Amino acid sequence: MYNDFRANSAIQVHHFANHLTALGCRCDILVPKNLDTCRTHIGGEICYTPWLYSDYLQDCPENAPPDIIHAWTPREVVRRQVEKMRRRWPSARLVIDLEDNEELVTSAQLGLSIQQLRAMSLPELDDLIPESLSHPLRSSELMETAAGFTIIMDTLESFLPPCKPRHVLWPVCNRTHFFPRGKDENLMGRLGLSSEEFILCYIGNVHAANWREVRSLYIAVALARRQGIPAVLLRAGRDFHPFLHDDGDWVRACVVPLGMVSNREIPELLALADLLVQPGRPDPFNDYRLPSKLPEFLAMAKPVVLPRTNLGRFVQSGKEAFVTERGDALEILGHIKAARERPDLYAAVGRAGALFVQENFEGQSIARKLLAFYISLLSNG
Repeated sequence: MYNDFRANSAIQVHHFANHLTALGCRCDILVPKNLDTCRTHIGGEICYTPWLYSDYLQDCPENAPPDIIHAWTPREVVRRQVEKMRRRWPSARLVIDLEDNEELVTSAQLGLSIQQLRAMSLPELDDLIPESLSHPLRSSELMETAAGFTIIMDTLESFLPPCKPRHVLWPVCNRTHFFPRGKDENLMGRLGLSSEEFILCYIGNVHAANWREVRSLYIAVALARRQGIPAVLLRAGRDFHPFLHDDGDWVRACVVPLGMVSNREIPELLALADLLVQPGRPDPFNDYRLPSKLPEFLAMAKPVVLPRTNLGRFVQSGKEAFVTERGDALEILGHIKAARERPDLYAAVGRAGALFVQENFEGQSIARKLLAFYISLLSNG
């Protein structure tokens, strides 16, 4: 993993490892720091062994070397650990997971264009790229040596070396955790919410690549309030990039900020929502990812609004979710109004969305296909 168990990807890796263990694999998950977050943030049943990077290199049993090293993205912190592990266990097959347009993420975080990054020399990039991002040259070198790839979206194939095996790996939705339920009145009271309010809930961090779209959601809720709709937004997550201007108090007044919450708390928060919105639009950031919160949104049987990209390419708009064309504040505002005016339609779409998750994000099926991919790589050389 590129970070500890609080990273968005950690929930998915946790589910993959648990299901693979049930299929007879021995699974270890390695994180660079904060091993205790496996217990404090993930919780629940943990069938694999969590390790710190350094401890694994020192204490992994010599008679049980890894067959597969699955690098969760080619970011520098991962790449450096992978190189150490491959020197010790050269027969292990390397699989690299892609879940973002890594080049764009690096560009956005550093405030430099992709063209500027491509024009730099290797020493310049080595001095510039932090371990939390992908190195434009060194990540490409690592990918050339991989036995295969997992990709969260088929669109990511355009970043892969030609003729390399690849497997589309969608996230698991834990439906024992995310399932339809009524609103918790005690939780409503603790958050200062009333039954008259129209509640939206957004779970996710704000960073350099997505701040504009999250701002659109905030503004949509504030515009609804200005037009007499008692809308309120529950927001969980951290802000790594500013996205409201100094005069944004009229927007902040409509938001209940919850900060970072554990995965165990999220379903009860989503259950309070009357509408769940994933803001955004087709662009070089959204086209190459699948926000893992989307299956969780849909599994709650709530009406979900999402852009016509990534998962929005696979749902039937108006039947399993509502797909936006622009994803701006005015279009989101339109869905807030429509959900209040046509609650039966939006409720029916929410129920159908839960069935879509049941058919496409079931853990055992996903793990069996991933295991078959691993075996195929081991069988080919």
